[in-house]
Amino acid sequence: SDGSGLTEESMVRIRIRDEHGPGALDLAFAAATGPNGPVNIITPLADNGFLIGGGFTRVDDREIPHVARYDASGKLDEDFSLSMLEETDPLEFSDGVHALLILPNEDILVGGDFHADGDVPRSNLICVTREGHRSDQFNLGPGADGVVFALGLQGRKAIVGGVFKHVNGTQVISLARLNPDGSLDTTFSSGLPWEAGFSNGRIQDLVVLPDDKILIGGNFTQIHGRPANRIARLHPDGDLDTAFANVGLDHDVMRLVVQSDGKIVAGGRFGFRGDLEFKGIVRLHATGPVDYSFRTGLNGEVNCLQILPDGGILLGGEFTEVQGVARQRVALLDSDG
Repeated sequence: SDGSGLTEESMVRIRIRDEHGPGALDLAFAAATGPNGPVNIITPLADNGFLIGGGFTRVDDREIPHVARYDASGKLDEDFSLSMLEETDPLEFSDGVHALLILPNEDILVGGDFHADGDVPRSNLICVTREGHRSDQFNLGPGADGVVFALGLQGRKAIVGGVFKHVNGTQVISLARLNPDGSLDTTFSSGLPWEAGFSNGRIQDLVVLPDDKILIGGNFTQIHGRPANRIARLHPDGDLDTAFANVGLDHDVMRLVVQSDGKIVAGGRFGFRGDLEFKGIVRLHATGPVDYSFRTGLNGEVNCLQILPDGGILLGGEFTEVQGVARQRVALLDSDG
């Protein structure tokens, strides 16, 4: 995600502060020099701190590769670093970390594009403790044989999405569910051959809903041979929920968020649904049909979305105009667009 005037090697936090106007930069936030490479994911913590993951190798001029932890004021936690794994599990990163998930025991599940050639070779999926050590409570085996882009928590089980054929040595296509001990949950219905597999493309993002159904977005056009263009809803066991409408977008969905009323906002690289233009962002009713009351008006793609506490929608991507108003890659919409 980019911001006007920011390089890929910069990080700031934007906090909405009424006394200084919407979107004012929070100068009290002490992010110092930040990471030396792109940040792909930000995950909040229960203590109001947060984790970041991405393609960086150093943070604030310290060796802290690919995952870092900050407190609520923006101070770097120098005691946390994946470099602690180097002695037993040296990690080699291709495209960095794309997904982070806090597990019920406070361990951290890390997904991305990497491999470790240690005592137990593993790829693209690791679990670490709060301190950044390898977790002994979560046995992932060899991990995933393709990139992991998304993680979600369904009760005490982890949902893993990306573009892979196997997890822990067992064939599962693009989406898998892990038991609380890290083993593959074979009751989750995604184990079809690659040619007829779960999806014919990448799972880019996922959201576990309050009823344990799962929203997925990516560049797929079918699931189990049934049409599902770039967005789909699954039953808790992974089967396609055919009560959810096939949206029919023409290109990748990169991010999904759900509003308090259950409506779904999708951002991505799409431009059309049939003959109708929906450039970069679209809102759906809870059952899948497009909500035509939601205004769009972007001139480029959306790569990240966040619902703010007041219902506003923060978005970032590759656009320069929103509803005829100049906005360089970052914009704030109200809850109705």
